[in-house]
This record gives sequence, structure tokens and C-alpha cells, in this order.
Amino acid sequence: MKKLKIDYIRKGFIKIIFSIILICCSTSALFSQKVKSSRANIDLNLDINSLGLENIEKVEVNNSRNISLKFGAGYFIPSEQSFKDVYSGGMTVGGEINIKLWKFIDLWLSGNYYSQKGNLPVTGEETTMRLIPIGGGLKLRFREGIINPYLGFGSLVCFYKETNPIGVAEGTGVGVIGQVGCFFKITGGLLFDLSLNYSYCTVKPQKIKADIGGIQAGISLGYEF
Repeated sequence: MKKLKIDYIRKGFIKIIFSIILICCSTSALFSQKVKSSRANIDLNLDINSLGLENIEKVEVNNSRNISLKFGAGYFIPSEQSFKDVYSGGMTVGGEINIKLWKFIDLWLSGNYYSQKGNLPVTGEETTMRLIPIGGGLKLRFREGIINPYLGFGSLVCFYKETNPIGVAEGTGVGVIGQVGCFFKITGGLLFDLSLNYSYCTVKPQKIKADIGGIQAGISLGYEF
């Protein structure tokens, strides 16, 4: 009964995050369309020559911020059923850095920490799993403003360690990660971010191939420099 309640809570949490991201993307698209429509209806017939401004050079000032840091928490659900049966889902903490490369393209690097206890299937003895996934790649922002939906894809390196009475299994896995999300510019450089990540990362403890990736929904606060 307790497990069913936990499953219900975690699925509800992910649905809420995903719904908010979809709403943000839809709102952003509608807002962008209205702005373009309004600009199309404005007719500015300024005669620069008549104002005597022929020799004034146009100076374009760029006030955009190029680097952002985010720190937050999330909920991770493993993809592989055997992993899920032993450890279920759990909270994660982590951070991310984004560097603007060109217009709406960012380079991102993230790191998270997940630690969860469970019970071995046969003996029922306590076992502990620790994951430290580090990912990086490119992120596409669909627009720049107060509401900023984005889509990212990259590679992943995951350090894992499983400890129980049978022994210790540890190592490194390599995989891929995708993310969809939306961040809000609150005031100044302060940011509020909602994200949903999916990762696939295989490892071979004791020569048995396993996927230690999964779905992670997260909330974070950040700052743009």
C-alpha cells in the first residue's frame, strides 16, 4: 500500500512538471505570435534625411547575459524494472551551467547526486545505490524573453556504487541524455527553471548489462551573468 502511494505521488509530480512545461511552451508561442502581429501593424514613416541624421552611426547595444548557473532538486525514476523493484525512485540534488554560444544555442554541463536504499530480492538484506551522473551537450532555446522554453540533447557519464552484504559493485557507464524544460526570468538575472530529463546509460556489474538511466523531473533556481 505504501509503495502504491509513493508511485502515485512520483507520477503526479512528473505529470505536474510536464504539464507546466507544455503550458509555458504554448504561452510562449502565442505571445511571440502576438508580438510579431503587433509589429507588422505599426508603420513608422521616419525620414532620416529630413531629420539631418545621415551621419549618425547605428550602435547596437547587447545587454544579453551569456552565462547562467542553476542549482536545484528533482525526483529520479529508474527505467529498468529490476532497478526500480529494488530502489524505486528518489530525490536528487544537482546543478547546471549554461554558456551562450550563438543566438538561441547554448552549451550546457550538469551534475546530479542520487542515493537510495532498498532490499535485495531474495535475502531482503539492505542495499544502497549511489549515482553521480554528469552530462553535457547543446541546448536550443525557442525564444528569449520572460518565458524561455528549451530542448537539449547530449552525452552522459554516470558513476555508480552499490553496497550490500554480498559485496561492493562500482564503476562508470556512458550514455545519452535529453531534456525539455522552461525557465522564467524573475528579476535582474534571477531565474526559475522547470525541467524533465530522460537518460539512458548502460553498465556491466558482474558482466550483467543494466540500464541505470531514467526520468528525472526537476525544479531549480539560477542566476544569469
